[in-house]
Amino acid sequence: MDEPPRGSTIGRALGVVTLHLALVLWLTWPLGANLATHVPHTREIASTDLPYCAWVLAYETHTLATHPASILDANVYHPAPRTLFYGPTYLAALPIYAPVWAATGNPTLAINVVFLAGLALTSAALHWVVWRWTASHAAGVVAGWTFLLSRWTIAWFVPTVPPYGMLWCFPFIVAAVASPARSWGEALRLVPLVVLQSLADLVFIAGAVIVPAGAIGVARLVRPSTRRAGLRLLAALGLALVVLSPLYLGYADVKRREPNISSVWFSWNELTPLPVGLLDEHVPLAIPHLVWPLVLAGAVLLALRRGRGPVPPRAWGHAALWLALGTALALNVTSLPGVGPFRMPHFLLLDALGMGTVLRVSSRFAVAALIGVSLLAGLAFAELTARARTSVAALLAVGLMALTWAECRENWFRWIVGRQPVPAVYPLEEGLEPSPITEFLRASDAVVLELPLLSRVVAGRPHAKAMLRSTFYWRPLLNGYGSYYPSGFAERMELAQRAPDPEALRALQGETGLTHVLVNVGTALSRTIWMRAAAAPGSGLHLVAEDDVTLLFAVEFPPQLPGAGPTAPSSPTT
Repeated sequence: MDEPPRGSTIGRALGVVTLHLALVLWLTWPLGANLATHVPHTREIASTDLPYCAWVLAYETHTLATHPASILDANVYHPAPRTLFYGPTYLAALPIYAPVWAATGNPTLAINVVFLAGLALTSAALHWVVWRWTASHAAGVVAGWTFLLSRWTIAWFVPTVPPYGMLWCFPFIVAAVASPARSWGEALRLVPLVVLQSLADLVFIAGAVIVPAGAIGVARLVRPSTRRAGLRLLAALGLALVVLSPLYLGYADVKRREPNISSVWFSWNELTPLPVGLLDEHVPLAIPHLVWPLVLAGAVLLALRRGRGPVPPRAWGHAALWLALGTALALNVTSLPGVGPFRMPHFLLLDALGMGTVLRVSSRFAVAALIGVSLLAGLAFAELTARARTSVAALLAVGLMALTWAECRENWFRWIVGRQPVPAVYPLEEGLEPSPITEFLRASDAVVLELPLLSRVVAGRPHAKAMLRSTFYWRPLLNGYGSYYPSGFAERMELAQRAPDPEALRALQGETGLTHVLVNVGTALSRTIWMRAAAAPGSGLHLVAEDDVTLLFAVEFPPQLPGAGPTAPSSPTT
């Protein structure tokens, strides 16, 4: 295909992105009308994971702009050191999040832009690759639409962890790997794509990119005619891993310093009953069921034409290969009809290497399969509409989009797998906003604890909310949430759970330098309980600020003489 003029290419690319952004805004409406004040709330876990994402990206933006040398010492889990690597860093989202947050200071707006832009750019990238393969914009729209209508994408996982929607490099990686590199310079162009895509998540997305691409590189070593191309591909992947290695070494350092590190979440061997388990809503392959007969019909037509159709057979083969490899990689514990559960060999190997607990939710590797099947949907549509006029193909694409959206809304095939229908009105919840209390903390040298906690003191929701609120004042915070937590954290939170008990607060102050407790009071009764406790002699609490839903107390105990017993502090001033 001849290269179009540069100006024409840029204009066309902007048009494609604009189209897919409009589709994303429509699917998630009314989020687009509430970008600065509300966030997606498609699942309860959104109240935990979404604040974490907004916090870590705000923290990275703030620290890189102010004191980058201390970026590893995040303001959470105080007083533990080097706490950035206790959870994902999601650095791929930083180029989108950082400008918005830096300009507005609004983490709600910034994380919404990451969510919407990530989906739109990934959908547009799928469109672009399919268009370059088929010369059909209608087929490109079908590919992007298939990605957007995966329930995992639009309503299950990505709304809670928006950096996972930043997959826009993935289609270009598939396209680049599909054409064996003829020179080292051509092979090295793959490196920045792999690095940037892997930064979306250093475990699951990086694995979904590097492992299938590496398998293709190894397969090319077998044939003499492709051996050099295979070596170039493997070398490019190896160089990408070298670039990423400082981040992996950071996580390894956490494990070295904390050999008995504890996970916030319980580990499990994820069971995927075949074949329907792959279509469940918690798996990326939860695309509309109508897409599968479309892909099958296109493949049959391709076979009948014996590769002489409008789509290069190489494109079909590689899209199918990423679907197959991504699916296989995602399978941990598998069961077949009439056969009991069995562990997949590659996970037995990972267990032997001590990585089994890290790969807790193996189904996320299926993002590679989602990209593959989205490309296949576009290719199949191009095969089926090859002889149709452009206007007819566009109308057929619109009709297919309407049918698949109706299926997602009505869940026509619930007898296959029990997915929940996609809601017609996108569910939202209010985001956090700054308050006079956070302004007070910003102007102080506070060390903060936010209460109350849940009965399981390391459970994430209150900690993640506290972390997000800290983006308005950036002071050390005893709370923390991530994939893991440091030694001593659970014990400190057990003490925090006893507050307003003075002895617990005194112990926390002695260990951490605690100066302020911020209490979220959901009821008049809880407000009364805290106010009465603060008024009691020796409480150590002094109310310094309040609003309708929060109380901020200074923690003030007089210094205790060495060897002396507990001393009752003076009554707080008013």
